[in-house]
Amino acid sequence: MKYKESIVGFIPDEWDEIEINELIKMGIIEGVLDGNHGAIHPTSADYVDKGIPFIMANNLGSGKVDLENCKFITVDLSKTLMKGFAKTGDVLLTHKGTIGETAIVPEVNPYIVLTPQVTYYRISNCERLDNKYLKYYFDQENYQSMLTRLSAQSTRAYIGITQQKKLSIVIPPLPEQKKIAMILSTVDGHIDEVDGMIEDLKELKKGLMQKLLTEGIGHTEFKDSEVGRIPVEWEVKTLDEVAEFFNGKGHEKNVSEDGHYIIVNSKFISTEGEVIKRSDECLFPLIKGDVTMVMSDVPNGKAIAKTYLIEEDNKYTLNQRICCLRTNDMDSRFLSYITSRNLYFLKFDDGNKQTNLRKSEVLDFKLQVPPFKEQKMIADILDSLQNHIVQYESLLFQTKELKKGLMQHLLTGKKRVTVNE
Repeated sequence: MKYKESIVGFIPDEWDEIEINELIKMGIIEGVLDGNHGAIHPTSADYVDKGIPFIMANNLGSGKVDLENCKFITVDLSKTLMKGFAKTGDVLLTHKGTIGETAIVPEVNPYIVLTPQVTYYRISNCERLDNKYLKYYFDQENYQSMLTRLSAQSTRAYIGITQQKKLSIVIPPLPEQKKIAMILSTVDGHIDEVDGMIEDLKELKKGLMQKLLTEGIGHTEFKDSEVGRIPVEWEVKTLDEVAEFFNGKGHEKNVSEDGHYIIVNSKFISTEGEVIKRSDECLFPLIKGDVTMVMSDVPNGKAIAKTYLIEEDNKYTLNQRICCLRTNDMDSRFLSYITSRNLYFLKFDDGNKQTNLRKSEVLDFKLQVPPFKEQKMIADILDSLQNHIVQYESLLFQTKELKKGLMQHLLTGKKRVTVNE
């Protein structure tokens, strides 16, 4: 098989490299004709509950158009727009601010209207180019990198319509395009399926937590308490009665890329251990069973009072503005579940200024305390669900990596597909 050079490297000799403007029609909103508006973007007063979808860059994500959470404008207003009408099957590409998000317009009637941040690509020669192939071609890493480089030439991340028209695309024969798109669409279907299962499991866990942490397992008699209705066998205690409190220490001068200890800081906890900084010094050693909790966050932050359970000795060191709750009286897993993002702590966030929890505020927290055996049973159930979530998240990552590898091989012709007649 013979190969030749192209913008994406070597490709099969029978594939073509063509300026994209030869195969598609593209457009963006360029203005509004109605003198009452005089702008390229509808105002907040223009939006209605139902009508023509007005798609912004943030309505594109995970390769799809979010038609459920977008804005809508009236048909009459949409007709005053000079350009920006996208129809079913058009390929969308964000080119301003957010660069390189893509989607194919799903079935809509009669069209959608686009913000100036989004370009539509409409296939003008369906015998040469498949729209699904075009979307995947835009998605491949080397093409995304090229778009990023082009956008960086502007003072603000931006790729003008003139530049876009000059972009080149590598295309195999149409039957091969369709087969490549079908393979990648099948993988995307698996990704959506696994992603949906993860969301379902998270919702199940959320519902079970609410039920188990207030009603327990198998109880028939309940009582009113300071923390709400709970089983009669349960007690209410302050955190000060069941755990010791420790503050962390500053590690700013002790960060080391290859350090032996993981620094438990706000970013580490908020990302559930994904974002890691290390240190060669263990300024506050954490032990298995410690519950760590974020004490400080920005207004309306998602990290305040979020917890992370330490499951191993001699591995973690506690940073400042993070506290450690150490208990011998409770199952530490149960304590972590009942404390994390509890409404008691969230009420200290007024949405206007930095939230800084004080030691006394943390220790005054009142919590429901089941018998130790029941604490363990509840924690076992929630842990089991969380383990399932982690397994599916791992499967999701592997499937996405598979797709990435397939795209690299299929869209450059390193791996050829067999096309049935």
